[in-house]
Amino acid sequence: MPNYIPVNSGNNPLDKKSLILPLDYQAAQAGVMYQVTTGSQTFNFALGGGFLLLQITIPANSSKTIYVCEVSGGSLAYSFSLDVFINATFTATGTSLTPFNANSSFSNSSSMTVKWLKSSSDPTSGGTRIGSFSDVSGGLNAVLDGSTIITSASSAQTFYLRITNNGPALSTNRLVAGVSWWELPTGQKLFPNG
Repeated sequence: MPNYIPVNSGNNPLDKKSLILPLDYQAAQAGVMYQVTTGSQTFNFALGGGFLLLQITIPANSSKTIYVCEVSGGSLAYSFSLDVFINATFTATGTSLTPFNANSSFSNSSSMTVKWLKSSSDPTSGGTRIGSFSDVSGGLNAVLDGSTIITSASSAQTFYLRITNNGPALSTNRLVAGVSWWELPTGQKLFPNG
């Protein structure tokens, strides 16, 4: 079988540095990409509506940086909106989530703490909204490719999703939220020689 060599548009062989894989793929290969999801949650508040919140916290002084790859949200039956915040919080205990490593051959775990909450009223406090999306029923993914970067500081930092259910009173809907990111010690590159 011939050994085909990749070529560029000028029919010249490409060296290995020219073959660039997506950063999230590279992060997964290096065992530093993590994912969380709330799973599908039922909303049937008497007045309709409701909020699904997902909060990722970078602990204070952890010397870690996260690079957000993708945020996702979905609704089974009604339109919804998804808002993305930096340093917003909800104070309720919520339900803890353990981020899973996107590469099952690595046993290292995330340094982030994650929790989610389902609420009839919006408990979001503070923060800066950096993105807003809306959709009819179905799902949406916002691919960020690591372009949203959050570094640990002397106080905890957060990456926060809020999904608003637009279902009417006495309706039932299902919502889901998810985030993927890679994390590294602050100042370290994904590939030190890259």
